[in-house]
Amino acid sequence: MPVAMDNIQREIEALRRIKIGNLYIDKSYLGTEGLNLQPQELSNLQDQIILTLKAQKEKSISKNAVLSFWKSTVAIDTPIQRIRIEGKNERGDIIIDSFLTKKFDNIKVKLDSKGLVDDYSIFSRMEELFGIDE
Repeated sequence: MPVAMDNIQREIEALRRIKIGNLYIDKSYLGTEGLNLQPQELSNLQDQIILTLKAQKEKSISKNAVLSFWKSTVAIDTPIQRIRIEGKNERGDIIIDSFLTKKFDNIKVKLDSKGLVDDYSIFSRMEELFGIDE
């Protein structure tokens, strides 16, 4: 079962073995450089494609490579949107998933008389969530 963690780098470094890494990549990446596929050839694909990296038997995927992939999930203009790692630590098998490390929260907003969103209601709620006092 995947576990959300606060310090991902520490958790990755604590892994004894990294068996599988799934990179969730935007399908538009297939239309660039390598395969150079046309948009119409990609139209029936889901938005994300999954590239699976598997370690050789009894070996481990490099922690540095995994950390580099992990950091790229938050970079601007990267095709990698998510990474999911299956490995072993001192407690046994573990799954680390970048999707679970993102914070999600719903915000109820006020609408004005025209049905448009009142910007102030969004910003005040975001300040509250981020702990910003003004």
